[in-house]
Amino acid sequence: LYLAPGSTHALDGSQITVGAGASVTIRSSGEGATIDAQHSSRFFQVNGGGQLLLIDLHLVNGHVASEDAGAESGSGGALRVQNPGSRITLERSSIANTAAIGSGGAIWIWDGVVRQYNSTLRNITTRRYGELEIEEPQAVLELHDDLLDDCTAEKGAPRFVAQSRSAGHSTHAR
Repeated sequence: LYLAPGSTHALDGSQITVGAGASVTIRSSGEGATIDAQHSSRFFQVNGGGQLLLIDLHLVNGHVASEDAGAESGSGGALRVQNPGSRITLERSSIANTAAIGSGGAIWIWDGVVRQYNSTLRNITTRRYGELEIEEPQAVLELHDDLLDDCTAEKGAPRFVAQSRSAGHSTHAR
């Protein structure tokens, strides 16, 4: 799916789920396109071996406020990836102004993989722990030339909460 540079696309209050082995690419070019969750949902959940590639996009105003099914349901204000084989890759993209009532104000990973290249996380808020949380032995987070800026957590330190393995490269935090 190609989104025109400078365009803004609002979600309708529901996240987009990529699962069951699906592979989805959403891209723009130049200044990038914006996807606005309007403070009413996260942007994407990837599970069941799904693959999501985001290129030259700006994800803004993601918000997860419910913990109805437990703490994990309120985690991942922008992106949530779970189950072995599930993967999200961000290239030259940004996540800004997102919040989660649980952990991982921007990204929550459970047995999946998230890779970021030349991307920015800015103004991320979470009630518990970091803007990026990875859990379970098979979860992987890779950051390559990324910027983390103005991120806060009410409980615990902002940044990474790693309960598994993670690889970080050239990550800059302010």
